[in-house]
Amino acid sequence: MQLPPLTQSVGSAERSMRALLERHLQDVGLSFPAWISLVFTNASPLTVDQIAQRQISGHVVSSIDEVRLEIDTLLQAGLLKASESGTLSHTDKGSALFVELSGKVKDVTQSLYGDLPSEDLEATHRTLLEIAKRANGILTSSKP
Repeated sequence: MQLPPLTQSVGSAERSMRALLERHLQDVGLSFPAWISLVFTNASPLTVDQIAQRQISGHVVSSIDEVRLEIDTLLQAGLLKASESGTLSHTDKGSALFVELSGKVKDVTQSLYGDLPSEDLEATHRTLLEIAKRANGILTSSKP
């Protein structure tokens, strides 16, 4: 069996997994960047700039304006709240939605690779981390 280029396999897997996630996000009216904002603010309150920095460095969005738009949507929907200091955190409604969607994400990932051999998953994980590390090194060194 001739294997396709690695970039094709990685890209196909990423797009397919994201498409499965986005089905669940569409059901509740969230975009992928909005979901990622909920993920980031689940661990601790963050400012819009902190969320933007993480999304831009993670290649989720390309500008702070995209993040601000998503944050405004989350605030208007009552999923996030802003403190006096400007940090954002989940409302009760946001926490409930986060828990619900996190369960669906867990179900999707379990159905995709839950039964694969752990040695294969470990090797794949190490390989993808190294590829990401190298790509980020190139991106960092080539910034103006």
